[in-house]
Amino acid sequence: IFEKLNGIEPEDYAVLAEPHLSEVRQCIHELWNDLMTNEMVFMNQLEEINNEFERNLEEKVASFIETVQTGFAKLRDVVELHNEKLIEMALIYTERSSKSEGSRDQNY
Repeated sequence: IFEKLNGIEPEDYAVLAEPHLSEVRQCIHELWNDLMTNEMVFMNQLEEINNEFERNLEEKVASFIETVQTGFAKLRDVVELHNEKLIEMALIYTERSSKSEGSRDQNY
């Protein structure tokens, strides 16, 4: 092999290398096309995944907001009921207090 390489004149290098370079260029071109095709497929899949994620996130947020609104409505009802009971208890206490003060005034 070395004897064959040593026997080749430098002027012949380009002529001998051209078919191999052409083949390498063709392989590079095919690889480039495959790479670009794979990139497009990947980008489309990524876009679909992002869209699906966005839809899922929107559904989760909407569900969360609905749950929180329902919870706050129940909380308002409980607070209102509690306040009504406090008012009733305060009225009962006030009536008892005024009755007991009235009976004390009569004793003096």
